[in-house]
Amino acid sequence: MYRSIQFKRTFQTFLCFLFALTFILPSHGDGRFVRDEIFSPSLEGNKLSDPSTRAVTIYLPPSYDMFPKKRYPVLYLLHGFGGDNDSFVKLLTEPVALMILDGLMNGGLVPEMIIVMPDAGNSFGGSFYTNSELIGNYEDYIVKDLVGYIDSNYRTIPDRKGRVIMGASMGGYGSMKLGVKHPDVFRAVVSLCAPLDFTANRDWMIARVLEENPNGMGDPGEGKTFTTFLYALSAAFSPNLNSPPFFVDLPFEYPSGKIKEDVWSRWEEHDIASMLERDPDRFRKLDGIYIDIGDKDELGLTPVVLSFHEKLLAFGIDHEFFMFEGGHSDKPVDRFMNAMKFVSKILAQPSSVPSHVLPTRWGEVKDKLATSWGRCKRAF
Repeated sequence: MYRSIQFKRTFQTFLCFLFALTFILPSHGDGRFVRDEIFSPSLEGNKLSDPSTRAVTIYLPPSYDMFPKKRYPVLYLLHGFGGDNDSFVKLLTEPVALMILDGLMNGGLVPEMIIVMPDAGNSFGGSFYTNSELIGNYEDYIVKDLVGYIDSNYRTIPDRKGRVIMGASMGGYGSMKLGVKHPDVFRAVVSLCAPLDFTANRDWMIARVLEENPNGMGDPGEGKTFTTFLYALSAAFSPNLNSPPFFVDLPFEYPSGKIKEDVWSRWEEHDIASMLERDPDRFRKLDGIYIDIGDKDELGLTPVVLSFHEKLLAFGIDHEFFMFEGGHSDKPVDRFMNAMKFVSKILAQPSSVPSHVLPTRWGEVKDKLATSWGRCKRAF
């Protein structure tokens, strides 16, 4: 209860701050969400019969309709397991999401940008943004099909200098994987609470799966969180089209939990920490890396991200790391703000607000803020 009240107060304070900014700084207008669709050749004909035409939610910044020749950087924002293209908008509701994004951009706190949120779900619950003979080629869907479609249909900066990729949980894994594998497409990565070092919690996860299946290795489904994760990961990393009904090879034996080395080696090909150890120079090609984790992650990811952080340090890979108090989905506002500060630094372009209209003296800012803060408190 305390955490819920504390979050509500923090969130209301943040909204009030953005509300106040609208009275201090001139606005270029309102941003808007667009729902679009993309046909992906990379997903066509997948063995799960999941759709190859996918929804994508796109945020267009406040000045997009006012300046028809202006081009914008793009933030690709990848959802987590069980999510879809609207996951981030639904988390806050569309009006609140617009208030936050418009406030940040009209207030000059971050540069104006297009934000692209694709759907990468599948019949297993999540694709892990990976190419697989079973589920389809989700890496290619994002890197080739989606990026190409967005650059062709929206006024982007069609170059890696204008692209950052961000994600949370499964999306954080995807953002790191796609960014590291394609530094020619994305210049920087933000990875939030993500499984970045499989070995660091492998035994812990296997134990959770065995606990969920005391009477034989069962199917994925409701009430079996880790079993469901396991099958989805296996569909991405170790598919086997000759092994019905799920057409996957699991990486351990039941009930002993002993690792199947031949299957695990296939998983290691997709493990970000293993990628780092094999080729650290890949990571140095990025302009920036940002990772975060809660100190009480209930999915067992705290030691995972800490281990990856330590390996980045050992290899001398420059990055930003943020540990917060809480679990997997806690403190979303604080974490989003920290991540957006990083994105803003990377994109580093002039504020959308002309310098001659910005208040130049603290007294002027303080007076205007006090007036608008009073209006905000009455509104809430």
